[in-house]
Amino acid sequence: MAKIDRKSAHLYSISMEKFRPQGTLAEITIPQLLVALWQSKCSGYLLLKKHTEEKRIGFSRGMVAVERESFDGGAFLESLVAKEVLDPPALKGCVEFAKLNKTSIITALSDLRGFPPAELWKHLEDFFKRELFSLFDWSFGDYAVDTDRFPHPSSTLFTLLTPDLILQGIREMKNHKLIKNHLPPETKSVQKHAPEEWDQIYLEPPEEYLLNVAANSKDLKNVYDTSELGKKETQKTIFALLSLGILSPTLSKTPRGIIHGFSSAELERILEAFNAKSSYIFKYISKKLGPVAMNVIEKCIEDIKPDLSPSFQKIRVGADGKFEVSSLLESPSSHIDDERKNTLLKSLNEILAAEVLAVKRSLGNEHESALVKGLEKIGEER
Repeated sequence: MAKIDRKSAHLYSISMEKFRPQGTLAEITIPQLLVALWQSKCSGYLLLKKHTEEKRIGFSRGMVAVERESFDGGAFLESLVAKEVLDPPALKGCVEFAKLNKTSIITALSDLRGFPPAELWKHLEDFFKRELFSLFDWSFGDYAVDTDRFPHPSSTLFTLLTPDLILQGIREMKNHKLIKNHLPPETKSVQKHAPEEWDQIYLEPPEEYLLNVAANSKDLKNVYDTSELGKKETQKTIFALLSLGILSPTLSKTPRGIIHGFSSAELERILEAFNAKSSYIFKYISKKLGPVAMNVIEKCIEDIKPDLSPSFQKIRVGADGKFEVSSLLESPSSHIDDERKNTLLKSLNEILAAEVLAVKRSLGNEHESALVKGLEKIGEER
């Protein structure tokens, strides 16, 4: 397992939820890891290890990026034989052609067998998915996220929509014990959400049916008892909907009518903490680059604006590295609900992560590490 030096962008988070860049699969499932990397728009590699078996999955801005180097040419050819696309003599011919011409199996299939590119790429995609989906049943092992390296566009064969890929993979999971271990207690109820990325998630009719059943049942036991899908398939589907954030356990009622989310006063404190970190980053870059620092910060913010919520589209950085946030404090009530809270925190975290990445690109890994330590101290002090 490669040592990971760079911390996940979520470690700069001002929320309490932190994604750990290293850990074990006893703590988190592979589908849940893929969701975290998709939501954080990660570029890098997810490294997985179980015993002597190691796997590497590439990501580009949260999308699964499949590189030509990630393919086992021999296994791919054998899969084509199993599908009766090739016969054994043709497999042998492709291997010999690739060796003789010092080329890849993919090129050999195209040059020697005359595979139409679209057909060949479809076989490649099917092969990659089967390999990936077999990992979803891993219940133990280690993982690490490496963002020091990432797939290069010139070596990337294709990218895949991560949410749809996750859903397809969970549908094929066989390890029901793993699924059960990551479900809430049957006494818990669940609530329905509409993630920002909803248009990238394509539910099949049975999944839409169960989503409505779950959202209108008093608890999961009631869901299992009334679902027409059978208990095992119902639990698998609930696991998929929970992993993708379409469902979440309903929060327990709090005493004395306290509601979740946070107040405008609390939001103001969070924005102050955010600006303290942003100002620290700006001052750090200024010490090293002088007046160019403002250009570095402004460019990194412009680059990520398409990923920020609408309320952040006009946000500007001031001369001290702090952002004008008064418009974010405007609210029709004294309470900010959970949906707006999550949207605000996500955008604030995106900005801080982009600024830290700008330091890495402008000054190098050592400066990034020093900066992160400083940011952590600021977080502890506040």
